[in-house]
Amino acid sequence: MELSRRMVIFAVVAVLVGTSILACAAPAITPTTPATTTPTPTTSALTAPAPIAENPQKQAVNPAAEAPTYGGALTYQAGDSLGFDESFSQTTNTNHLTNSTLLTGDWAKGPAGTGETDWQFGIVGQVSLYTGDLATGWEVSLPDTLIFHLRKGVKWQNKPPVNGREFTADDVVYTLNRIYIEGKEFAVNGAYTDAAGLAKSIKALDKYTVEVKIAPERFGNMLNWMGAYTHILPREVFEKYGDMKDWRNSEGTGPFMLKDYVPGSSTTFVRNPDYFMNDPLHPENRLPYLDSVRWLNIPDKSTEQAAFRTGKLDRMTGVSFEDQALFMKQRPELKYTEKLNSAPMPGGRQDKKELPFKDIRVRQALNMAVDKQKILDLYYGGHGVLFAEPVPPTLTHAKLFTPLNEQPAAVQELFTYNPEKARQLLTEAGYPNGFKTEIITTAANIDFLAIVREDLLKVGVDMVIKPLEAGAYNSQWKNLTFPQMMTVGAYQWNYASSMATFAPGSDNPTFFNYDKSDELVNEAYKIVPANVGINEVLWQKTLKELYPHILEQASMIWMPAYYSYTMWWPWVGNYRGELNVGYSESRRFLQYIWVDGALKKSMGY
Repeated sequence: MELSRRMVIFAVVAVLVGTSILACAAPAITPTTPATTTPTPTTSALTAPAPIAENPQKQAVNPAAEAPTYGGALTYQAGDSLGFDESFSQTTNTNHLTNSTLLTGDWAKGPAGTGETDWQFGIVGQVSLYTGDLATGWEVSLPDTLIFHLRKGVKWQNKPPVNGREFTADDVVYTLNRIYIEGKEFAVNGAYTDAAGLAKSIKALDKYTVEVKIAPERFGNMLNWMGAYTHILPREVFEKYGDMKDWRNSEGTGPFMLKDYVPGSSTTFVRNPDYFMNDPLHPENRLPYLDSVRWLNIPDKSTEQAAFRTGKLDRMTGVSFEDQALFMKQRPELKYTEKLNSAPMPGGRQDKKELPFKDIRVRQALNMAVDKQKILDLYYGGHGVLFAEPVPPTLTHAKLFTPLNEQPAAVQELFTYNPEKARQLLTEAGYPNGFKTEIITTAANIDFLAIVREDLLKVGVDMVIKPLEAGAYNSQWKNLTFPQMMTVGAYQWNYASSMATFAPGSDNPTFFNYDKSDELVNEAYKIVPANVGINEVLWQKTLKELYPHILEQASMIWMPAYYSYTMWWPWVGNYRGELNVGYSESRRFLQYIWVDGALKKSMGY
């Protein structure tokens, strides 16, 4: 079967999604640690990984500092918000701009500053990349206490019913109680089925200090969840309206204010004149720089591309390598950066004894039967890397990544096309003639899986492809009702916070192939969650040492990672392709960038 020339770009399924963030007027905040508490260890700043031949992580952007310019309106495509109150919907994207968190990613440590991280994948558990947002620092007192020290002088947006009053510890207590004791946040409950039991007590020690008591067994990752995932909300809105479902009730301390929302069409924000944060690289400048931000809901990709090509959109993400090349040919003045994405990986159920995937020899055989280099070279046009699991070779993951040539021989073998060895392993496992199976997927993956199927047929494995519409696919994935195989967008051992979020033995679909008897995995599950936010060196070492074992288990048919591209016009200032500046914030980088209207006009747009 000839490889399809129609390249399909796939979305990454990840526990940590989103992007965005703020920065401080002061230098980066580090945890304060009284002598009576156990300190939050700090680690040395991340440095770039050694050059990796497979992935130079090119960036067609000059990282030199730019002179800040106030003003401009930024417009780009963004999916429609499905709600404005996190109690009822996880897709409350507007909160990332209108409401602040206690902690945030440090913009000054990204490509605009010291270059310690690329801010494309978030902090992935690295608390050393945090700085203060509404908090100025924190303390960790083991085994069960978190203390947040709050910023003074912060004002809520000046609109009823809060009317610009000062932000205090009572606001933090109200929000955290609402979510972590009452369990009233959809997003948190999506990961924790018992969100109401995450905290034992939350109280204000004074006007600017909050103490949180957490059950010791749930302590891991709570600095991330409470500090950098949870948007702080004002009590008055809920007392007056009951909830924040109506966009008009949006109220926060964030860099932008929600001005208008047209369902299914557009969302418009304007600059919050009372925003408290200064630019960490230009501390004399109060943020945000932009006058306004407008999201347009454009489901059709060709329409989005046309709008970007004609300058009606200022920025575009998820651009395929084919479209990126065409854009650059037509508009060579465009700027861009690359981002690695996981290809869809087929995996078979190991929890059903009657299926062949229970046998590790079968799983390893399937890996050796697929010519992954061919997929990278022909299907992705060479725009990617062969080896990017469980973490990709990026600056974000520098302390976790081990190159393929340094992996154990058993791991290297899984990325080497060897159908003869695959047939041998299948025979040893009791399948000398192969077997027939089926895989559920979405329509977008059919061409890709057809290539995989062609390789598997050569060793006697007939993988029947069963595409489902998105709703049915997601239902089978979430409820673990798929019969035999399915595609997963990204294997989730790459985030320490994933292991901290999902308890050992969890039936969360992200880990549907997790062998609950695996002693090495179980031990890591004890170490990593207990040390996220506490001992960065230890949890990173634990994960890095676990990854070869995870790879050798071959729970998926490991696939290459492909590049997608973020592109923007030159008039978008101070932007270098950042996508996730923090833990799980998507768009909080917007307060640092600006639109140069004069340049845009001079370019004829």
